[in-house]
Order: sequence, then C-alpha cells, then structure tokens
Amino acid sequence: MTVKIYGMQKTTLVDYPGRVATTLFTGGCNFRCPYCHNGDLIVGLNDIKPYTKDDILSGNVIEDPVLHADYPIDIHSYKKDASTLQHVTVDYELPIECLRASDYDNLYIAGRNVSADFSAQAALRIQTSCFSMGEAVARDIKRLVSSL
Repeated sequence: MTVKIYGMQKTTLVDYPGRVATTLFTGGCNFRCPYCHNGDLIVGLNDIKPYTKDDILSGNVIEDPVLHADYPIDIHSYKKDASTLQHVTVDYELPIECLRASDYDNLYIAGRNVSADFSAQAALRIQTSCFSMGEAVARDIKRLVSSL
C-alpha cells in the first residue's frame, strides 16, 4: 500500500499543543469539516454525490443497499449541552456508490471515510454501519472478480 503525501508542514506549534511537531497531509479524507483548509486534497471522491442529511431523513429505498440503519444523527460538541441527537423516523439505506472512488477503477472507501456530508457522517460513523460497509465492499469485489 502506498500513501500519497500531498503536503508537509515541517514545523508546527498548533497541531500538537504544547509540542513542536511536523504535520503530513495525506489525500483521501472526506470528512469535509467546515474549518478544514485542506479540502482540495480529497482524492477519488470529487465526482461522487455525498450521502446527505436529507438522504437519511427521506428514507428512500434503493436497489441493493450497503446497509439499512436507523441510528440517529448524533452530533457531538465540546461545549456543554451543545450536542444534538436527531432521531430518524424511517430506516435509511446507503448506496454502494458512496463507497466507490471515482478517480480509480479498483478503489473503495469504506467505514468512516464514506462519501457523506457532516450530518450524514454523524449517523454513519458507528461501528455497525462501518462493518456493513466493509462487508458490502467485499461482496462487490467478489461480484466483480467472478464476472471476469
């Protein structure tokens, strides 16, 4: 496995508080944090429509979903009493397209790297959903290999 390094800050005093550190910037993170200044480093997900909060709340039924879930949109905050928990009224389903990288024919992105916006990520980040995504990737790869 090769990790692409897209940037390096040789000396930083803010990324590891109280210590002098070096920060390496790797491509592939798709958390899309609103404060991130490295959003242009997202690799392989640029053409994929991210799964959104609206997708979760709509409960749309899709063909061959990766997972069925009902976990709420659970946004944590470091501020006291600022966390939110928005319950969903219908189960939601995730399409396999959210796990396929658009820039590569043979690259999947599963687990917490799923192509999702901030709110959807707050619902999909739990272990059971991540396990289901990994299993779905394995099934899809098996299907592709058996068709060769």
